[in-house]
Amino acid sequence: MIDFQIIDFWNWFRKNSNKLDSTNYDKSLLKELDNTISNWGLSWEIGPGFVKENSLTISPNGTRNLLEQTNRIIQTAPALYEWEFYSSRQAKKNWDKANLIDSGFEFDALSWLYVLLEYPDGKIEILVNANNLKSLDTNTKGLAVDLVLTNLLGEKRMMEELDFIDIVDEFESNKGVTEIQFLPDHLVRIKQGR
Repeated sequence: MIDFQIIDFWNWFRKNSNKLDSTNYDKSLLKELDNTISNWGLSWEIGPGFVKENSLTISPNGTRNLLEQTNRIIQTAPALYEWEFYSSRQAKKNWDKANLIDSGFEFDALSWLYVLLEYPDGKIEILVNANNLKSLDTNTKGLAVDLVLTNLLGEKRMMEELDFIDIVDEFESNKGVTEIQFLPDHLVRIKQGR
C-alpha cells in the first residue's frame, strides 16, 4: 500500500462518512469500503464509538506484522466530528456475548475457565476451557475463542500478550484455573511482575 492510496481512501471516507454511520449505511459504499480495505489484506468494522457517535476500526486481522500498517493508516485519519478511528479491534463491554454469523451459533463465554502458562523465555500460553462449545468443530471453536479473547482484551493486547492459545476439554489439575473474566487483570499482574 502506497501513501497516496491512504490519502485517497481518507478523502473518499470524508466525503461519504455521513452515509457510513453505524445506524444508517449505504450498502454500496460499505462494499466499496470492504473492497479497498480487503485489497490491503486487512479487515474492518464500523460501530458505535466509545466517545463519538461512530467508530471505524481498520484491523490487522490478528496478524502482528500488519499492526504497523494499520497504525500508519489510522495516524493519517481526518478529524471528523462524529467519528473515532482505531488501528485494531477494541475491547468490548459485552465481551462475553457472541454470535458466529456464518453458523448462526450464539453463546455466552462468562462460564469459561482458563489457565495461563508462563515460559522461561517470557512467552505466555493460555489454555481455555470453553465448556459450551463442545458441539463445534475444532476450527469453529478456535474462531469463537479468538473472538471472545479479542472482545475481552482488545486485538492489539491479545496479539502482544498471548503467544499461544489452546482450547482444552479439561485441565490436568485445578491449579491456576480461573474464570475468564479475570484474564485482563491477571495479564497486568504478570507484566508488573517482570
